[in-house]
Amino acid sequence: PKKKNMSAYQVFCKEYRVTIVADHPGIDFGELSKKLAEVWKQLPEKDKLIWKQKAQYLQHKQNKAEATTVKRKASSAEGAGKARASPAKAPETEPIDVAAHLQLLGESLSLIGHRLQETEGMVAVSGSLSVLLDSIICALGPLACLTTQLPELNGCPKQVLSNTLDNIAYIMPGL
Repeated sequence: PKKKNMSAYQVFCKEYRVTIVADHPGIDFGELSKKLAEVWKQLPEKDKLIWKQKAQYLQHKQNKAEATTVKRKASSAEGAGKARASPAKAPETEPIDVAAHLQLLGESLSLIGHRLQETEGMVAVSGSLSVLLDSIICALGPLACLTTQLPELNGCPKQVLSNTLDNIAYIMPGL
């Protein structure tokens, strides 16, 4: 069965739930749900846009995984008479994945820029340095995935690059 798409609110709740539980240990499910709804309602629209983009990105990954699964089932049906080992998860290092990561990074940095304009540049230097370093990592990871398009480069294994793309979301500045 096909997985149901997660909404921006569901992605927000999944990630933000940890923060609320850490701030309020022992909170019951009903109170947790109310707090999540309150925080979501008070989020500015530009912050909600980021969660919508995350949901779209996750949907893109899910669609790609489902398409890969369909291809594998079809190819295993064709070779049903042969004994074959099940193939490993297809690495997600295609240019479309790289573009999605870089687009998300650009939108995050744009949001940071808008926030800086609102505070009239009153930001600690250490905070700015952290955002710059995170941005470099978030840009270099996806760009390294493009090395798979040129076999002559003998880049990293695709599985390492795929894991890198999956992990970058945790340090994406502005999210």
